[in-house]
Amino acid sequence: MAHVDRTFKNETVVLDGEQFTNCRFEYCKLIYRGGPVQFTPPLQLTGCVWGFEGAAMNTVQLLQLIGRNGSPELVQDLFSTVLGPQN
Repeated sequence: MAHVDRTFKNETVVLDGEQFTNCRFEYCKLIYRGGPVQFTPPLQLTGCVWGFEGAAMNTVQLLQLIGRNGSPELVQDLFSTVLGPQN
């Protein structure tokens, strides 16, 4: 479903399968399960928390395992690659 110019406030929002264009999230719980999601800038987040479930949680747990068991620099390098150059 497409959401355009919408403000989500104090809601739990499942992101998977959704498209958000010029949306604002205020004090929401954002749930990501590993499916496709599209954000079109600007993305505005204020006071939100993230929840990961299913495949997304499996990925988080794998990264935690790698980071805690001898290769935290691999996890740091991964995020540096994902984020790209910082100005």
